Amino acid sequence: MRPLYAALAAAAAWAPLVAVAAPGAAAQQAPLRAEAVSNAPEKVEVVVYRDQPVDTVELMERSRQSWSRLDREGLALIVETRTVDVPAGEGVIRFKGLATGIVPHSAVIEGLSADLIEQNADYDLITPTNLLERTVGQTVSVVRTNATSGAEETVPAVIRAGENGVVLEVGGQFEALDCSGLTERIVFNQVPEGLGATPTLSVRTRAAQAGRHTITLAYLATGLQWSADYVARLKDDGQTLDLQGWVTLANFGGTSFANAP
Repeated sequence: MRPLYAALAAAAAWAPLVAVAAPGAAAQQAPLRAEAVSNAPEKVEVVVYRDQPVDTVELMERSRQSWSRLDREGLALIVETRTVDVPAGEGVIRFKGLATGIVPHSAVIEGLSADLIEQNADYDLITPTNLLERTVGQTVSVVRTNATSGAEETVPAVIRAGENGVVLEVGGQFEALDCSGLTERIVFNQVPEGLGATPTLSVRTRAAQAGRHTITLAYLATGLQWSADYVARLKDDGQTLDLQGWVTLANFGGTSFANAP
């Protein structure tokens, strides 16, 4: 397992090749390229780091808080083993099933038998916060339920602010969400461009011939944390003790790592 500083150094070396996909970027790429998709890794190794001691009780309490904030805490090195099909000529390989807290510009690929031309990350996930921020100025549906009669009413509304509290424009008037005295919920008519259910890393390649290869994909990810507690039992001689350690692992992201060493 490589140390953290080695992964960061490697990521820095690849930095000139990293780009973040922007809306409309795909439309500007005229040539149609062969695509291959890697949906999930065959094997994953995880190393969770921390820069200061973590109290287990506080860690458990934080697990009950908002996921949208906690997914940015902690730091881990994820090393995946994948089998990919490399297209001949210029092609695109899309990596799915990544950790939700991936730091996209840290991704490093080893063992790819092709020239890496470009690396893009489409990693903005569908969350309530992202939906609101990406829908400011657009029309949505607000469903209001009368607490007395139980009747529902659906009205069109324009989201005018969403980051520090939802402000809606309904019928030419501005109001904050949940201030009407009725039970309210927002229904989004469509998913904003650039948001997805899972993060995706795509690389543009150029290969002399097509082939199937086993590669290593390593990247940093947030949303993982750990704490340690110890119990010491002093022996009768007063000179030695038995030390028992307990490690608590916390995963605030939306990705599980089954059987990961």
